[in-house]
Amino acid sequence: MNKRELKNLDLSNTYSGKYWQQLKMASYRLIKFQGRAVAAAFFFSGLMFVGVPGQVMANTDLGAGNDFSWGSVGNIVVGDDNDVWSSDNNVIAGDDNYLDWESDNNALIGSKNDLLGAGNGLVVGDNNDIKDADDNWVSGNNNNISGLTDSSDLAEGNRVFGDNNALNHRADDNRVVGSNNTLHGANNVVEGNNNQLFFDAGNNSIEGSSNTLSNAHHNQVDGDSNTFNTAADGNTVVGNTNTLDGAGNTVEGNNNQLLFGAGNNNIEGSSNTLSNAHHNQVDGDSNTFNTAADGNTVVGNENTLSGEGNIVEGNNNTFNGDADGNMVAGNENTLDGAGNTVEGSNNQLLWGAGNNSIEGSSNTLNNAHHNQVDGDSNTFDTAADGNTVAGNENILNGAGNTVEGNNNQLLFGAGNNSIEGMGNNLSNAYDNEVAGDSNTLTDARRN
Repeated sequence: MNKRELKNLDLSNTYSGKYWQQLKMASYRLIKFQGRAVAAAFFFSGLMFVGVPGQVMANTDLGAGNDFSWGSVGNIVVGDDNDVWSSDNNVIAGDDNYLDWESDNNALIGSKNDLLGAGNGLVVGDNNDIKDADDNWVSGNNNNISGLTDSSDLAEGNRVFGDNNALNHRADDNRVVGSNNTLHGANNVVEGNNNQLFFDAGNNSIEGSSNTLSNAHHNQVDGDSNTFNTAADGNTVVGNTNTLDGAGNTVEGNNNQLLFGAGNNNIEGSSNTLSNAHHNQVDGDSNTFNTAADGNTVVGNENTLSGEGNIVEGNNNTFNGDADGNMVAGNENTLDGAGNTVEGSNNQLLWGAGNNSIEGSSNTLNNAHHNQVDGDSNTFDTAADGNTVAGNENILNGAGNTVEGNNNQLLFGAGNNSIEGMGNNLSNAYDNEVAGDSNTLTDARRN
């Protein structure tokens, strides 16, 4: 064959040409894992045995005890006691490796590796088990990469650089740089350790360790020890030890728990607990949302919510089961009602205290409805309904009172009073109007 014939020869369409291409690509890959010197020696050792174009190449045995069975051809083996069955065009440098089930066109450097139905891959390490998984790059030991036999859903195109990883069927196009990972999904990127990605947990990006994802899609995890249950889809987690069972959550803090139904939450604090709480935004720490706490906005710390539509900006607030639609801007408030507006601190709204508007601090309301409080340290007893208070340190136990002064006391039965002074004391007094200061009314009605 002259130079012109060699120049016009298309090696890509010949048997040995295809082998040469595989050898070249395997050597390029090997540069990344073992360096240029090892890659060059590997390439030229295989290039020595490239046959004439169009020739079916025999196996090249550069060791002892190697077994080529079931029509295996075109293999180059540098090592001892390797079994190559029904597999063609592999380059092997190592001992005690086993290739079967049409494991073709692989570059294998290591010992005691098992390749069953795995083709077009690069394996650098020992004791790896690759089954029905094509186009893998494996650099490490004791990896387990397996697809589902005789199925179109195979673990293909993975890149594994760690140890003891297991990629099951349908774990496609993953990149793993950690160890002890379990993948059962598609297009995941894992760089941490001890992660578990179960079936259909696809398009995740994980850099932490000890994460567990089950049927969780499009998640991004940057922390450690996160747990995503079945329905936790589209979450973004940057913290540690989070538990998610919902959809569309964004978590940046630590030790958060989002249980079933807790979807579309935005959390930046830590140690939050949400149960069946939807569309919440949490910016503080140690918040607890019970089952019915939906649509809340929390910016404070250590809040407890069980209701709907609450807005909290303070700290240490407690919302019980019927405290719905409240707006709280103060600290350490306790609410058990609906439609309250609180801007002060240390307020208590017990059962039945609904539709109140409070701007002061340290107020106590018990079964008091439709009150408006603008002062500080007011106390409303059980039957104090419909009162309007603008003063400070008032005590009300009645209905329909209007107070604008300070230090007033309206005891049981003191209803429908109008007070503008301060320091007044009314007991069982109805329909009174007081405009002075320091008045005392006992059993005095309609004065």
